[in-house]
Amino acid sequence: MDDIYEIIGASHIHSTYSDGTWDIKRISQTADELGLDFLLFSDHHTLKPKQEGLEGFYGGTLSLIGYETSDTDDLNHYLAFQLDDVVPGVYPREYVSEIARRNGLGFIAHPIEKRNILKDYPPYPWTAWDCEGYDGIEIWNQLSEWMEGLRPSNKFYRFIHPLHSTIAPPPELLTKWDELAKESRVIGIAGIDAHSFEVKTLGLFKVKIFHYKVMLKSLRNHLLLREPFPRSDSAKAEELVFDAIRDARLFFSNHRRGDARGFRFRAVNESNTAIIGENIDAAQAIFIAESPLQAEITLIGNGKPLKTITGKRLEYRTDKPGAYRIEARRKKHAWVFTNHIYSENRLLAIGCWL
Repeated sequence: MDDIYEIIGASHIHSTYSDGTWDIKRISQTADELGLDFLLFSDHHTLKPKQEGLEGFYGGTLSLIGYETSDTDDLNHYLAFQLDDVVPGVYPREYVSEIARRNGLGFIAHPIEKRNILKDYPPYPWTAWDCEGYDGIEIWNQLSEWMEGLRPSNKFYRFIHPLHSTIAPPPELLTKWDELAKESRVIGIAGIDAHSFEVKTLGLFKVKIFHYKVMLKSLRNHLLLREPFPRSDSAKAEELVFDAIRDARLFFSNHRRGDARGFRFRAVNESNTAIIGENIDAAQAIFIAESPLQAEITLIGNGKPLKTITGKRLEYRTDKPGAYRIEARRKKHAWVFTNHIYSENRLLAIGCWL
């Protein structure tokens, strides 16, 4: 594992180019102050900031720009990256397939939203699961979780302490992810959906909720690179970021529950080692998770919990092919979720799980 280089960043960020309240430079400089390595911006229906040359390093933080699109009913939100122009299409099947055709990178955003407490902010779930061509799913969305748990009785507390409401990804979405992973690689990421909204209190004063500096301390994506992150070469750095995401060499964490930097998950056998997102021969495979902090660590295989330990290291041996990932909790709070390692029976067709 000595040749792994970890970088940490945040995804799903809106700026003044759509419905955010800070510009890209200010957000990026704040992320740099917090020690983040990269940001993924996704303003609604526009790549204007990219076309105006705002991608690149701001101090030590690389800001990369995609966009968020949706259908005519404002449903089926989709995050798209590695594109130079917004693609045409008003229905999910159109824009998902066109983004894939142009070799863009696409993620289903907040797919199972259920909120109904604020009439001006209805849920925006994903309903087009029959679409083909998406690369991944936003498994954990900070803003969605905050709104879904909002009640008249807790509204004031949640406004004052927005990060306290970040509990865990939806269990049904984790189940869906594991089901899809049995058939093919589906990348899982976390998004903060940052806007830094302004609202009126008592009908008189404007206050900001979900301040960018607060949101950037919540859900983070940890990418595992095969070479050092070159802060003097933005083009190369961008290539490494998106290569790691496309290969699902990543895990995501709730930073409020502890710094997950250094968390590792791998599988080894007599001849090979596979890290998150990679494949390994199922014969005599040992799955190993190592945590920098004391945690409750659970190995999930083909959607089922296989082993749980409390400590810093989990090991589990199995010959069974499938898709394996790790969940970790600290003091019963969700903390780390890895992408899958794929264990294959080389005597059978790849991707055919027993």
